[in-house]
Amino acid sequence: MVRAGKSVRETAHELDISESCLHSWLKQDRVDHGERPGLSSTEHADLVAAKRGSGSWKPSWRSCVRRRRSTRS
Repeated sequence: MVRAGKSVRETAHELDISESCLHSWLKQDRVDHGERPGLSSTEHADLVAAKRGSGSWKPSWRSCVRRRRSTRS
């Protein structure tokens, strides 16, 4: 939406999230697409899995995977 020309404010309002949250997502999207330096979402997920000692760790071929965190009671 923002890349299509909508303002961050308008897009954030439509998604019912804060502008700062949307800015964070946009920043990470630019990293994931190689437009700015940083750890991609896939690299981050792989690193977290490796640090947890997950037996299921393997490099991922996906460029951007976002998963909702589960809320634990």
